[in-house]
Amino acid sequence: MAGFRWIVVVALLLAFLSKYIIGAIVKPFTQKTKTIIDDLIIEAINAPIFAAIIAGGLWIGINRILTVARTESIVNKIFIIVIIGIIGLAISRIVHALLEWYSVEIAPELPVILMTAWCRCSAGWQTSSFTVLPF
Repeated sequence: MAGFRWIVVVALLLAFLSKYIIGAIVKPFTQKTKTIIDDLIIEAINAPIFAAIIAGGLWIGINRILTVARTESIVNKIFIIVIIGIIGLAISRIVHALLEWYSVEIAPELPVILMTAWCRCSAGWQTSSFTVLPF
């Protein structure tokens, strides 16, 4: 049981160390670039990295104290589900960051397109103009 505690404590320390490294060392470098995409991606992956390190520490610690193979198999399956969730969270946050970057830096510089289409209304077929935004 003492081994479990040490593994979890080390995992927590590593998780907070990763958060510190990303915040204090990596972020200042990304803030010096011309675009915000790297800032947004670093912010997006910060929490999933933190969660993955803690989950990994818990998984290693729990596997150290388990002696029954069936229970170990169940714990491994639960851990796989947790890791899939963390990866899904990371992908979702990265896609959100990319969409935010596009809407802030790319879309405002694109021209607005005015389109004309035929539509059927109560008076018959008529043309209708509408604006298409590029995002």
